[in-house]
Amino acid sequence: MRKSRIRSKDSQTPLDTFRTQAKQHQESILAVNNSLFSASQLFVEGADVKRKQCDDALDLLQGTQDLLQVFHQLLEVAAQLPEIAPHGYPLTTALRYTAEQADNLARLVATFRSTRRASTPKRMQLQQEIYHLFESFTQSCEEIVQKASTSLDRSYFQGKILADLHSIPNKPEARYAGKLIQLVKKSLD
Repeated sequence: MRKSRIRSKDSQTPLDTFRTQAKQHQESILAVNNSLFSASQLFVEGADVKRKQCDDALDLLQGTQDLLQVFHQLLEVAAQLPEIAPHGYPLTTALRYTAEQADNLARLVATFRSTRRASTPKRMQLQQEIYHLFESFTQSCEEIVQKASTSLDRSYFQGKILADLHSIPNKPEARYAGKLIQLVKKSLD
């Protein structure tokens, strides 16, 4: 008799739980990314950026940094899962890089905020630099979402296939399971 493959929420595997949490983080990053784009538009060359707008941009950057940090912590914990470990490195690297971008951008916005409102060449140059960094930062956030999707799909697929292959009972097909497992791992890497 074959076991049912339907699981209740109570019997989720660690991989299922990780995937659910990671998807939630992806959605949050996508939502924040839209706001980041709007914030970047404040710094278009020649725009008159007010102190309150800088404060709002700094708050948004801080929230984004917090979100990236929580996602990074989730990945560090999940790296102990054999299905996640080989696919997590590119995403972890992207998260670190993006967090550094957020730090740099926040420093520049804080510097811009503290400058006089009069249009000086230095202030205009700083404003332009902030705009370009915002564009780069929003692109990095999009890349994180894309890398997360790829990593999640690969790790989830690998985990499910390996679980199915390991569950093959001692039948003549079982002797091929080990070779098949290695082939699957190789093709996913």
